[in-house]
Amino acid sequence: DSGLFTWDYLYELATRKDQLWADYLAELASAGKSRDPDESVVKLML
Repeated sequence: DSGLFTWDYLYELATRKDQLWADYLAELASAGKSRDPDESVVKLML
């Protein structure tokens, strides 16, 4: 029991993984962000 997280919390993360991931991706999209490492952080205005 010397870990950073409780077993209950780790269990919750495991059982809700799909919903938590979907929520995370939705928040990224609403912020106009992406997890794509090839996406540039600089937008060129041509």
